[in-house]
Amino acid sequence: DGFEANEKLELGHLQAELFDNYVEEKLINPTFVIDFPISISPLSRRSDEDSQIAERFELFICGRELANGFNELNDPLDQYERFLKQIEAKNAGDEEA
Repeated sequence: DGFEANEKLELGHLQAELFDNYVEEKLINPTFVIDFPISISPLSRRSDEDSQIAERFELFICGRELANGFNELNDPLDQYERFLKQIEAKNAGDEEA
């Protein structure tokens, strides 16, 4: 089972694609996945420890996502900058943006 990555994918989106294709279905026991790439979490608060990480979690049981939560972004300048990046990505052909 090969994986073909779009060469234009940003690192966070590539990580998400790999997770979705190779990891998610293997999470049988209740599992919390935490600290997502900031680029795929536009409404999540940025981590104080690592500016590339969003304070977000997902709960998986039997290979299925059952919950998704995050600390809400409350910095208007950060939110504005993320929305601009999202628009740029969409204009560049990113269907997920």
